[in-house]
Amino acid sequence: MGEFIGFTVLALVLKAFLDLTIWRYAGPVSLIMVLICLTVYMNRRGISLARIGVVRLKTAKSYWLLPVQTVVAFVLILATGVVVSLIGEASGLAFMESNHDGATARFGDVAGNTSLFLFLAASSWHINAILCP
Repeated sequence: MGEFIGFTVLALVLKAFLDLTIWRYAGPVSLIMVLICLTVYMNRRGISLARIGVVRLKTAKSYWLLPVQTVVAFVLILATGVVVSLIGEASGLAFMESNHDGATARFGDVAGNTSLFLFLAASSWHINAILCP
């Protein structure tokens, strides 16, 4: 439990610090940094990725079910976000109000810029391949 709390605090502190310096990419950069720290920590402790559930799929059926599971997980995550947002706005929490200015400022360069989108997609794919070989 202490490890979970430690890495959660690390993620929040990194995000807060990066918001001051490179706010536009603070989320992805802080996530990458925490994943790198977690990978190094797991390697030093001798913890394999299999221990946390990252394993090769064993059957063809598993490969066919993977896209379905991904879509279900995506829909559930979006639904949870919508419900939490609606509850937050209904209860008057100011930080939960819809404000799209920040998202537009942060990701506005990606809209209509295919090369930037492909660069970001390829970068995330590479980082995933490095951290989870």
